[in-house]
Amino acid sequence: MSDGLSQVLDSLRLPDGKPDLQARHANLVSLIHGGHLDVNEIRLLKDLLGKVALQKDIISNLPVELVILTIQYLTEKDILACLGVSRSWKATFTGGQVIFNLADRFFPRLIWEGPSTDIRNPECAALLRSCFLASLQKRVNLARRSAEGAPPMIEKQYLWDTETEFILQSQQYADYPNPNLPSNCRAIYSYGRVAWQRETHTLVIDCLQTKTRKILTFPGGKLLGPEMELAALGDKLAVAIMGRNLLAWDIETASFQRATLPSLATSCTTSGDRVAVLTGTEVFVWSFGGRLLAAKLPTLDTEPLESKRYSKVFVHPFLEDVIYVRQVFKRTQYLLFVIHKLSNGKHDRTFKFNIKTRYLANQKLSSALLGFIPLTSRWMPDMAEHPDGYCLLEFDCYHEKLAVRDISHCGKRMSHSYSFTVDDDFAVELNDKSYCVF
Repeated sequence: MSDGLSQVLDSLRLPDGKPDLQARHANLVSLIHGGHLDVNEIRLLKDLLGKVALQKDIISNLPVELVILTIQYLTEKDILACLGVSRSWKATFTGGQVIFNLADRFFPRLIWEGPSTDIRNPECAALLRSCFLASLQKRVNLARRSAEGAPPMIEKQYLWDTETEFILQSQQYADYPNPNLPSNCRAIYSYGRVAWQRETHTLVIDCLQTKTRKILTFPGGKLLGPEMELAALGDKLAVAIMGRNLLAWDIETASFQRATLPSLATSCTTSGDRVAVLTGTEVFVWSFGGRLLAAKLPTLDTEPLESKRYSKVFVHPFLEDVIYVRQVFKRTQYLLFVIHKLSNGKHDRTFKFNIKTRYLANQKLSSALLGFIPLTSRWMPDMAEHPDGYCLLEFDCYHEKLAVRDISHCGKRMSHSYSFTVDDDFAVELNDKSYCVF
């Protein structure tokens, strides 16, 4: 009987040889409810089925499309926890299409800078999987250390007479006068480096990864006239502004270039060999050692109630001809954030976001992840798992949409002038006298 029933069920197949699940289901229903079994046989069947261990882990059997929809509701901590449940869960969450969607959501830079996005290529999928898992672990570990108030890895004042932490690269401290004065302008963190200004003609670059220090000086010694002010720090260049003069150094080679602006700069940023400068109603893009190119900002259809504040310029990390300008306007009940996209020196598109907050943009907490333009930081009381409950509202340049990022901070906040910046490598708290690295 059992062999005959097994043969009948096994014979129910589709033309391609796969089991016909609908036909098998119909035959099993007919067997149970068709009056073919008496009460004792049904009781025996129920007892036998009670001893069968059914698979409770359905994640590995879910369609890929449903898994991709599910992960949209998970945070980085949730994803890392899912990877540790079982091998089948890890295989599901690191599959080709799933890992591509995860990387595009949390680490879009991995997608843009990868040699290929063909997830059908085993080598590309394996490389993306490895980079994603390493980046995910680093981000979660850094958030945990920052949230738990772990002791800082580095705590340095802007002095160097008793320096023991950093090694000066191919230079001698004796070559520079040593007044031991604190920084005369705010420090900047970017790409694992802290840049600060020791004197009006000297920039100091501390590399947190190699514990090395480099001093960049204006050729010809001390300056006369307007003071030189540190303006931007990127992956390749350090930029300062002196009046209408734009000064830039290659961090690795210490080579120097300068350009002259037609008016005073209000904001500056750099990525690669490019420097973008905002001056009132114009944006200038300068390639290191090249020409200065100008583009005009568009005018808004409806003028805000108050004058614009905190206008800043940003460079797209991978599209050389695309830059963004962020402007903040104050309305009665909210702040209006305007993002102008400029392509090839011409206005392309304008994005507008109304955010209900009384506080201005990004003065204390921000992320240093390139490709995300900070809008504002807010405290979310319902985020009980984060001691400080901060979230950052940002403009995602990769997808050109609003993004929300959770951030926890238990720094010391030694003064009102502190700022806290985090990326996937370090969490850095800067103030007017020192900096702490977590």
